[in-house]
Amino acid sequence: MVVHKYGGWAMQNSVSREEVCHRIIDAVKEGKKVVAVISAMGRAGDPYATDTLLQLTEWEEDSKEVHLVKSCGEFIASAVLTALLKTHDIACELMYGLDAGIYGSDGDIQVDLSAIEKRLTQVDAIIVPGFQYLTEAGHFQTLGRGGSDFSALLYAQHLGCQAIFFKDVPGVYYPASSQTLVSSLTHAQLAECDVIQKRAAHYAALHHIPIEIRSYTLNSEGTVIRSPLPEIQ
Repeated sequence: MVVHKYGGWAMQNSVSREEVCHRIIDAVKEGKKVVAVISAMGRAGDPYATDTLLQLTEWEEDSKEVHLVKSCGEFIASAVLTALLKTHDIACELMYGLDAGIYGSDGDIQVDLSAIEKRLTQVDAIIVPGFQYLTEAGHFQTLGRGGSDFSALLYAQHLGCQAIFFKDVPGVYYPASSQTLVSSLTHAQLAECDVIQKRAAHYAALHHIPIEIRSYTLNSEGTVIRSPLPEIQ
Protein backbone atom coordinates (compact mmCIF):
# COMPACT_ATOMS: atom_id res chain seq x y z
CA MET A 1 0.00 0.00 0.00
CA VAL A 2 1.21 3.51 -0.80
CA VAL A 3 -0.29 7.00 -0.89
CA HIS A 4 0.62 9.22 -3.84
CA LYS A 5 0.10 12.96 -3.80
CA TYR A 6 0.10 14.95 -7.05
CA GLY A 7 0.11 18.74 -7.22
CA GLY A 8 -1.60 21.00 -9.72
CA TRP A 9 1.40 21.27 -12.08
CA ALA A 10 1.38 17.48 -12.45
CA MET A 11 -2.21 17.66 -13.73
CA GLN A 12 -2.10 20.80 -15.89
CA ASN A 13 -1.51 19.29 -19.37
CA SER A 14 -1.79 16.00 -21.23
CA VAL A 15 1.95 15.28 -21.08
CA SER A 16 2.20 15.71 -17.31
CA ARG A 17 -1.01 13.73 -16.73
CA GLU A 18 0.49 10.82 -18.67
CA GLU A 19 3.53 11.00 -16.38
CA VAL A 20 1.21 10.76 -13.38
CA CYS A 21 -0.46 7.71 -14.91
CA HIS A 22 2.88 6.00 -15.39
CA ARG A 23 3.90 6.62 -11.77
CA ILE A 24 0.69 4.91 -10.64
CA ILE A 25 1.08 2.12 -13.21
CA ASP A 26 4.66 1.53 -11.99
CA ALA A 27 3.44 1.15 -8.39
CA VAL A 28 0.68 -1.25 -9.45
CA LYS A 29 3.19 -3.36 -11.41
CA GLU A 30 5.25 -3.58 -8.22
CA GLY A 31 2.23 -5.18 -6.56
CA LYS A 32 1.17 -2.12 -4.55
CA LYS A 33 -2.29 -0.75 -3.97
CA VAL A 34 -2.35 3.02 -4.56
CA VAL A 35 -4.42 5.80 -3.03
CA ALA A 36 -3.75 8.89 -5.15
CA VAL A 37 -4.59 12.30 -3.66
CA ILE A 38 -5.08 14.91 -6.38
CA SER A 39 -4.85 18.72 -6.41
CA ALA A 40 -6.64 21.04 -8.82
CA MET A 41 -5.17 21.45 -12.29
CA GLY A 42 -2.56 24.16 -12.80
CA ARG A 43 -2.19 27.53 -11.17
CA ALA A 44 -3.95 30.93 -11.26
CA GLY A 45 -4.95 31.70 -14.84
CA ASP A 46 -5.38 28.07 -15.83
CA PRO A 47 -9.08 27.28 -16.51
CA TYR A 48 -9.71 24.84 -13.64
CA ALA A 49 -7.25 26.15 -11.05
CA THR A 50 -8.80 27.08 -7.70
CA ASP A 51 -7.51 30.66 -7.82
CA THR A 52 -9.04 31.07 -11.29
CA LEU A 53 -12.43 29.85 -10.09
CA LEU A 54 -12.30 32.22 -7.14
CA GLN A 55 -11.97 35.16 -9.54
CA LEU A 56 -15.43 34.50 -10.99
CA THR A 57 -17.17 36.65 -8.37
CA GLU A 58 -16.93 37.89 -4.78
CA TRP A 59 -17.43 35.24 -2.15
CA GLU A 60 -18.69 35.41 1.41
CA GLU A 61 -15.83 34.26 3.64
CA ASP A 62 -16.22 30.72 5.01
CA SER A 63 -19.55 30.24 3.19
CA LYS A 64 -20.86 26.98 1.73
CA GLU A 65 -20.45 28.48 -1.71
CA VAL A 66 -16.81 29.45 -1.39
CA HIS A 67 -15.79 26.06 0.01
CA LEU A 68 -17.68 24.30 -2.76
CA VAL A 69 -16.03 26.31 -5.52
CA LYS A 70 -12.64 25.78 -3.87
CA SER A 71 -13.29 22.03 -4.05
CA CYS A 72 -14.28 21.98 -7.72
CA GLY A 73 -10.77 21.93 -9.19
CA GLU A 74 -9.85 18.81 -7.24
CA PHE A 75 -13.06 17.06 -8.35
CA ILE A 76 -12.35 17.83 -12.01
CA ALA A 77 -8.69 16.77 -11.84
CA SER A 78 -9.55 13.54 -10.01
CA ALA A 79 -12.27 12.62 -12.51
CA VAL A 80 -9.94 13.31 -15.45
CA LEU A 81 -7.14 11.19 -13.96
CA THR A 82 -9.49 8.30 -13.17
CA ALA A 83 -10.81 8.28 -16.74
CA LEU A 84 -7.27 8.43 -18.11
CA LEU A 85 -6.10 5.53 -15.93
CA LYS A 86 -8.97 3.44 -17.25
CA THR A 87 -7.70 3.98 -20.81
CA HIS A 88 -4.49 2.32 -19.56
CA ASP A 89 -6.55 -0.65 -18.29
CA ILE A 90 -5.84 0.16 -14.64
CA ALA A 91 -8.60 -1.06 -12.32
CA CYS A 92 -9.36 2.12 -10.39
CA GLU A 93 -12.15 3.99 -8.65
CA LEU A 94 -12.88 7.67 -8.01
CA MET A 95 -14.08 8.15 -4.42
CA TYR A 96 -15.18 11.44 -2.87
CA GLY A 97 -17.42 12.88 -0.19
CA LEU A 98 -18.29 10.48 2.62
CA ASP A 99 -16.82 7.53 0.68
CA ALA A 100 -13.42 9.26 0.70
CA GLY A 101 -13.40 8.85 4.48
CA ILE A 102 -12.43 12.31 5.77
CA TYR A 103 -15.18 14.22 7.54
CA GLY A 104 -15.83 16.76 10.25
CA SER A 105 -17.39 15.81 13.58
CA ASP A 106 -17.82 18.17 16.55
CA GLY A 107 -15.33 20.56 15.00
CA ASP A 108 -12.61 17.92 14.57
CA ILE A 109 -11.33 16.05 11.53
CA GLN A 110 -12.26 12.37 11.63
CA VAL A 111 -11.06 9.59 9.33
CA ASP A 112 -12.86 6.36 8.45
CA LEU A 113 -11.29 4.57 5.48
CA SER A 114 -13.42 1.42 5.64
CA ALA A 115 -15.06 2.17 2.27
CA ILE A 116 -11.68 2.74 0.62
CA GLU A 117 -10.13 -0.35 2.20
CA LYS A 118 -13.06 -2.48 1.04
CA ARG A 119 -12.86 -1.13 -2.51
CA LEU A 120 -9.09 -1.73 -2.62
CA THR A 121 -9.77 -5.45 -2.39
CA GLN A 122 -11.37 -5.12 -5.84
CA VAL A 123 -9.29 -2.45 -7.63
CA ASP A 124 -5.62 -1.45 -7.74
CA ALA A 125 -5.96 2.31 -7.33
CA ILE A 126 -8.31 4.72 -5.58
CA ILE A 127 -8.34 8.36 -6.73
CA VAL A 128 -9.49 10.96 -4.18
CA PRO A 129 -9.76 14.76 -4.42
CA GLY A 130 -7.46 16.37 -1.88
CA PHE A 131 -7.90 19.60 0.12
CA GLN A 132 -11.43 18.88 1.33
CA TYR A 133 -13.69 16.96 3.67
CA LEU A 134 -17.39 16.59 4.35
CA THR A 135 -19.05 18.29 7.33
CA GLU A 136 -21.73 16.72 9.51
CA ALA A 137 -24.27 18.87 7.63
CA GLY A 138 -23.14 17.33 4.34
CA HIS A 139 -21.28 20.40 3.07
CA PHE A 140 -17.79 20.45 1.66
CA GLN A 141 -15.14 22.18 3.78
CA THR A 142 -11.55 22.89 2.75
CA LEU A 143 -8.24 22.45 4.56
CA GLY A 144 -6.45 25.71 3.70
CA ARG A 145 -3.90 26.46 1.02
CA GLY A 146 -1.77 23.39 0.44
CA GLY A 147 -4.42 21.28 2.17
CA SER A 148 -4.03 18.38 -0.26
CA ASP A 149 -0.68 17.71 1.43
CA PHE A 150 -2.51 17.32 4.73
CA SER A 151 -5.11 15.07 3.09
CA ALA A 152 -2.37 12.76 1.80
CA LEU A 153 -0.85 12.41 5.25
CA LEU A 154 -4.22 11.60 6.83
CA TYR A 155 -4.60 8.76 4.34
CA ALA A 156 -1.05 7.52 4.90
CA GLN A 157 -1.42 7.59 8.68
CA HIS A 158 -4.68 5.67 8.73
CA LEU A 159 -3.60 3.18 6.07
CA GLY A 160 -0.30 2.63 7.88
CA CYS A 161 1.84 3.34 4.83
CA GLN A 162 4.27 5.76 3.21
CA ALA A 163 3.20 8.99 1.51
CA ILE A 164 5.07 9.86 -1.70
CA PHE A 165 4.80 13.50 -2.75
CA PHE A 166 5.43 13.75 -6.49
CA LYS A 167 6.71 17.18 -7.43
CA ASP A 168 8.38 19.07 -10.26
CA VAL A 169 11.77 18.78 -8.52
CA PRO A 170 13.89 15.62 -8.00
CA GLY A 171 13.75 15.92 -4.20
CA VAL A 172 14.48 18.42 -1.42
CA TYR A 173 17.31 20.93 -1.51
CA TYR A 174 18.72 21.56 1.96
CA PRO A 175 19.42 24.11 3.27
CA ALA A 176 16.53 25.61 1.37
CA SER A 177 18.69 28.40 -0.07
CA SER A 178 21.28 25.95 -1.42
CA GLN A 179 21.52 23.79 -4.54
CA THR A 180 22.31 20.69 -2.49
CA LEU A 181 19.91 17.84 -3.24
CA VAL A 182 19.78 15.55 -0.20
CA SER A 183 18.75 11.89 -0.03
CA SER A 184 17.30 12.12 3.49
CA LEU A 185 16.10 14.68 6.01
CA THR A 186 14.55 14.73 9.46
CA HIS A 187 10.99 15.94 9.88
CA ALA A 188 12.41 18.99 11.68
CA GLN A 189 14.52 19.86 8.64
CA LEU A 190 11.57 19.33 6.30
CA ALA A 191 9.56 21.84 8.34
CA GLU A 192 12.24 24.44 7.57
CA CYS A 193 11.71 24.04 3.84
CA ASP A 194 8.84 25.36 1.75
CA VAL A 195 8.21 21.96 0.18
CA ILE A 196 4.91 20.79 1.65
CA GLN A 197 2.31 22.59 3.75
CA LYS A 198 3.76 23.48 7.19
CA ARG A 199 0.76 22.00 8.99
CA ALA A 200 1.26 18.78 7.04
CA ALA A 201 4.99 18.64 7.84
CA HIS A 202 4.31 19.05 11.55
CA TYR A 203 1.53 16.47 11.44
CA ALA A 204 3.83 13.93 9.81
CA ALA A 205 6.39 14.50 12.56
CA LEU A 206 3.87 14.08 15.35
CA HIS A 207 2.50 10.84 13.92
CA HIS A 208 5.75 9.35 12.60
CA ILE A 209 4.46 9.23 9.02
CA PRO A 210 7.14 8.18 6.52
CA ILE A 211 7.44 10.51 3.53
CA GLU A 212 9.31 10.51 0.27
CA ILE A 213 9.53 13.56 -1.98
CA ARG A 214 10.45 12.86 -5.58
CA SER A 215 9.95 13.95 -9.18
CA TYR A 216 6.86 12.80 -11.04
CA THR A 217 8.86 12.76 -14.30
CA LEU A 218 11.95 10.84 -13.15
CA ASN A 219 12.45 7.34 -11.76
CA SER A 220 14.72 8.60 -8.99
CA GLU A 221 14.32 7.87 -5.29
CA GLY A 222 14.16 11.52 -4.26
CA THR A 223 14.41 12.54 -0.60
CA VAL A 224 13.29 10.30 2.27
CA ILE A 225 11.99 12.02 5.41
CA ARG A 226 12.80 10.27 8.70
CA SER A 227 13.24 11.05 12.45
CA PRO A 228 9.87 12.34 13.72
CA LEU A 229 9.63 15.55 15.69
CA PRO A 230 7.42 14.75 18.69
CA GLU A 231 7.99 18.07 20.46
CA ILE A 232 5.81 19.99 17.96
CA GLN A 233 2.33 20.44 19.36
